[in-house]
Amino acid sequence: MANFKFDVDADGIALITWDSPGKSMNVIDFALVDELEALVDKVAADAAIKGVVITSGKDSFGGGADLTMLEKQRQDYEATLKAKGEEAAAAMVFERSRKLSWLLSRSVDDLRATIFSAMTSAQRASARRPNRASRPSCCRLSRSRGRSGSPPR
Repeated sequence: MANFKFDVDADGIALITWDSPGKSMNVIDFALVDELEALVDKVAADAAIKGVVITSGKDSFGGGADLTMLEKQRQDYEATLKAKGEEAAAAMVFERSRKLSWLLSRSVDDLRATIFSAMTSAQRASARRPNRASRPSCCRLSRSRGRSGSPPR
């Protein structure tokens, strides 16, 4: 995996670090979505994983969609439109667009593991005091197990 590092400790807690190589920010593109799908499948298949912590290897957590992805989407739409017609082109755009939403809802609702994101205050962009910038904080994303605000036991 190019964009993520994946480790599981002895207690069954997986640490996923998002760190897109060669980029100043982590951004979402089609390759990242495919890697994320593989990670969700990996966590879903491993009953020993009780929790997942997602963090960033960058100063910021994520910068949103890579603008080149949008251009690629337009180019692929036009190519599919010419080759297969409007219905096939629209279906291709719909499937690609819904894939990330489906992965995120699946990871929050269907996995046995509780999922947390861990960011520094600076990464949350809500840090108001510089002396707190390196203190990590957690945000629980999953409703499936554990107590809100605390890691699974």
